[in-house]
Amino acid sequence: QGLQGMLDWRQHGLGPVTRLDWKQLALGGAVQAAGQLQSQSRDGQWRLLTPLGFSLWSGQLRFNALALSPQSGSLQVSAVASVEDLHLDQPVRAWGLPGLPVIWSQGGVAMHGSLRQWSFDSPLQAELWGGSLQADGIRLSRPDVAQPMQLASDLQFQQIDLQALGSYTDLGPLTGRVQGRVDGLRLQQGGGVQAFHLNVRSEGGGRLSQRAVMALSALSGSGASSGLQGMMLHVFRSPPYVRLGID
Repeated sequence: QGLQGMLDWRQHGLGPVTRLDWKQLALGGAVQAAGQLQSQSRDGQWRLLTPLGFSLWSGQLRFNALALSPQSGSLQVSAVASVEDLHLDQPVRAWGLPGLPVIWSQGGVAMHGSLRQWSFDSPLQAELWGGSLQADGIRLSRPDVAQPMQLASDLQFQQIDLQALGSYTDLGPLTGRVQGRVDGLRLQQGGGVQAFHLNVRSEGGGRLSQRAVMALSALSGSGASSGLQGMMLHVFRSPPYVRLGID
C-alpha cells in the first residue's frame, strides 16, 4: 500500500541508487509497516543497500544483505538474515506435522537458491522444550511448480525436557532429558514425513508413561506386550529408566 519510488536493474554497468517507499508491505506471511529500501544494480545483479525487516510468525525477520541475479531464465538469490523470536508452529503445520513450540532466534543466517531450490549455508539453531535444536544442510526443492515442495535436513537435539514434551503431547507424564539425532529427514509439504533415521539417548534416568513405552516399542519395531516392555507395563504405571536408547 502507498508504494512510491522506483527500482532499477540493468544487465551491464552500474545503475543509480534507487529508493522505494511504502505505507505497508506484505510478502506472504511477512508484514512491514511504513518503510523503505535502497538498492542498486551492478552488471546484472540487483543488491539491497539498506537492511529490510519484517514482522513474521510473532517475531522479526531482517535481511541484512540481499542480491538477485536473473540468469538464463532463472532468478538466483543470495541473502544473509537475522531472526528474532520466530514461532515456527505455523510453518511446521504447513508441512503436515503437528505444531511444535520451536522458537528461532539467530543472526548471520546465510542462504542461496532459485525459484526451484533453496539452501541454507549455515546451521539453524532454535529452542525446543527447554533444550536446543539444530538443523544442518536444510534444502528446499520443487522440481516442478505442479509438485509439492520437498524439504531435506539432518537434525540434532540436546537436553530436551521430557516433562515439557509430555505436557505438549498425548504421551502422558514423562521425566528426564534426552539428546540425539534425526538423520536423512525428508518432508513433503502437506504430506508430512517421508523418511528419517532417529537416534535418541538419555543417561540421566527418569520415568515414562505407559503410552510412551508403547510408542517407543512401535518405533523400535517390537510389540508393546512383548519382552521387557510388556513386563514394565504390567508392573509399573509409570516405568522408571536409568538409560534410554533408540536407534
